[in-house]
Amino acid sequence: MSCHTFEKTSGACLRLWLDEAPPSIEPTRCHLWESRAFAGGEGIPHRKSVAVEIARPVGGMTVYGLLSASLDQSANAQGLRVDVPIEPFNGESWPLSLAPSYHKVLAGFAAEYLPALFRGVEDLRESAPSFGILSFDRMAHSDIGSSIDGFRELTRAILRALTMTQVPETPKRRSHFWLPKECRYVSASIATHFRISLSQAAARSLRHALMRRRADQIKCRFRAVDDKLHR
Repeated sequence: MSCHTFEKTSGACLRLWLDEAPPSIEPTRCHLWESRAFAGGEGIPHRKSVAVEIARPVGGMTVYGLLSASLDQSANAQGLRVDVPIEPFNGESWPLSLAPSYHKVLAGFAAEYLPALFRGVEDLRESAPSFGILSFDRMAHSDIGSSIDGFRELTRAILRALTMTQVPETPKRRSHFWLPKECRYVSASIATHFRISLSQAAARSLRHALMRRRADQIKCRFRAVDDKLHR
């Protein structure tokens, strides 16, 4: 069980949960599912559940989405069965997202994005697990930053993360943090935006700290001058 965060100086951020659920999002309680069968691929799963969240600035907007799925190989399934819940509403507000505060993020399955999940599985069916039931159980989407293409991308990221052999190392174990070779591209189009070294992150944090300290010093000087003028 682990959670990993990847950031870039541009402001893009990705969170990856392996055999762990995102906080404060309950799995769907929907009793109505759409199921599709896919021929099994050659992928060997190394974990039972994956969740991926992305927030990436593009132009004047931020692309956002969160998706979670679990794989059950205990049942006798021919090939890979994919289950997607059909919910009658878009969900409830989720305040813990990576999206900017002006986004309205809802935790729930929006019907408009559901076809993207099947398309994402179809894109990687050759490297998908050979058998089992892949159930999508959590989704969070933004009113202005989510799209069908975004959730198709997240689906591919989940399939790659289920079958990657190595777990990303945490910053505490290594001075520079990047995805290991075997899982460097959780999704080819996502991971390229998120590789960043700790030294870059530390430098950015230091710059921000210095800027805050300088701002505090300026405030103190203005306060001192203001006090003298009002004496």
